[in-house]
Amino acid sequence: MISQMFDIRVAVEKIYDKHRKEIMEKFDMTAIEVDLMLLLGRRKGSDVAADICRKRNIPKSHVSLAVNRLCSRGYIEREVNSVDRRITHLKITEKAEPMIKFGLEKQKEFFDLQFRGFTKEEISVYFEFLSRIYNNIKSYDRDTE
Repeated sequence: MISQMFDIRVAVEKIYDKHRKEIMEKFDMTAIEVDLMLLLGRRKGSDVAADICRKRNIPKSHVSLAVNRLCSRGYIEREVNSVDRRITHLKITEKAEPMIKFGLEKQKEFFDLQFRGFTKEEISVYFEFLSRIYNNIKSYDRDTE
């Protein structure tokens, strides 16, 4: 069962990478840039680089390089927090909208591919189990820090 779990994880990553590569090639972006843009596009509350680093476990230096490149290309803008000037929010520009739209479509294709033949109830149960697994891992992570 453990071997099967790792095989599934590798297969899922391989197919996701294939979908992400289409986005990377179409918009001349790195994997981190695509991930950053889609995270900003999906989650309106995750717009601070430090939060993104923590949530995605990406080194700050990599996110910083991606942010600089995306800013220089006009896909995102930095906005200093008016209350705490140490915090900089990342905002998607209008230029980024076609990329976000295409990227979210590719993510939906990936989701639909994984759950082809599943009922809504089965998908719901799967996510309940996945949520429990996630909570177990987060709990272990907190306990070992």
